[in-house]
Amino acid sequence: MNTVPPPAGVGIELVESSDEQLVVTIPPGGARCRFLGFFGLAWLAILVPISVVFLLVPDNNWDGGKPPPKLFLLLFFSVFYALGFGILYAWLRMRFTKISIAVTADQFALQRTWFKRQKFETVSLDENSLAELVEAYQQNESPVYAIRIRAADQLQKEPKFATRLSYEEKSWLAGAINNFLRNSYGDALSDQSYPCTNCGAELPQGNGNITCKQCNEEHVIKGRYAEPRTNREGHLQNVLEDPKGRKTFILERPPSISPDKLPRDSSIRIELDDNETLAFSYRFKIAHPIMYIITAFLAVFCTFWYGITLVLLFGILFSTDDVSLLFALFPLLFLAVGLVPLSVLIFLLRGRVKINMDHEQLSGSIGALFIRKTVRISTHSIQDLGIGNSAFNIQATTPSLSSGMTSCIVKSSERDMPLTGSSDSTLNHQVAGLVRNHLEHIGIDLPTE
Repeated sequence: MNTVPPPAGVGIELVESSDEQLVVTIPPGGARCRFLGFFGLAWLAILVPISVVFLLVPDNNWDGGKPPPKLFLLLFFSVFYALGFGILYAWLRMRFTKISIAVTADQFALQRTWFKRQKFETVSLDENSLAELVEAYQQNESPVYAIRIRAADQLQKEPKFATRLSYEEKSWLAGAINNFLRNSYGDALSDQSYPCTNCGAELPQGNGNITCKQCNEEHVIKGRYAEPRTNREGHLQNVLEDPKGRKTFILERPPSISPDKLPRDSSIRIELDDNETLAFSYRFKIAHPIMYIITAFLAVFCTFWYGITLVLLFGILFSTDDVSLLFALFPLLFLAVGLVPLSVLIFLLRGRVKINMDHEQLSGSIGALFIRKTVRISTHSIQDLGIGNSAFNIQATTPSLSSGMTSCIVKSSERDMPLTGSSDSTLNHQVAGLVRNHLEHIGIDLPTE
């Protein structure tokens, strides 16, 4: 059986695709679990010094009388420790769990391997079984989907998996499973209608490109099976859909601009321009009142945080009691934790976005100090480039809502990559023109209308 190779992402491996069996493995890790691990470590980094200070302060040093019982303090901090270690445990499960899937005509088997521990789930299948995308939870008011297998026996627990995969990877995996099942049951399904893998509604009858009337998801009906299809396959259209299920509207495609043709008053700074590489940066700023409020709050917060911490640190260092020098470790931990809000503050005040392009990849980085986010895509995966905005499909049954923010967006088979996050029309056009000019220089032609 011919199965389309999996899309680029975490590295899904198609182990076997035959008429008798479909075997797929999903490696551990993925970008979705990084923030969870960072948040858990930051939580414990703040909690440990605070709890240790409270537990080690001598009873006679408490202000206001008798100190709280040690048992009460232990129970109080144990709640926060349980939450912190629970977050780290969830991160470890996501970061190091490998998933193996085996599908036959009458059984679906799922194996999760976490270090040396293995967990198996099996369900029986029949001609009505299929893989469908169901909403697992909401993130930033946008649904995050998981894949669910519809079992033959309604009393069986239907497994859900692949939550951390991109929307494109989930659609491919659900389509590959449904493709295999439709081919396995053959003529028994010749007159059967197909459900939408996105919302579960029944698709219209027919072959070829079929659009779900309920959520507008496009599918390809080929003979006896249906597979998910996103609008990325028609990248010459103005409306495209990214792997997270969001529709991006390309409103305008600015012409190319050579780096030496940039206006003198441009906010873009060219850092490298030769026959191989183009690197430039621009000042990051969002002209919104909330950003000024956040900046002012972080400035006051960092002033108090570092002021109090440095006073405690110098007080301990200049103390004549050698034993108290051990407590200098706690202010040092607070100084390290304070680097997080300080990095955000420096970024809001003087942060820059850096774009780097060569023949192989396009990368964009944003951040300050040790907090920096870098995104990379292959230049050969780029399909479109222009000025547009994103619309978020809040529910599968409701129309898309525009985010209202126009920016320079690169459309790619790997992911949609915004290069600006500003409503500055001049900046958006200049960034789009520079990127388009370099892509033309390395032989990549993109739509112009």
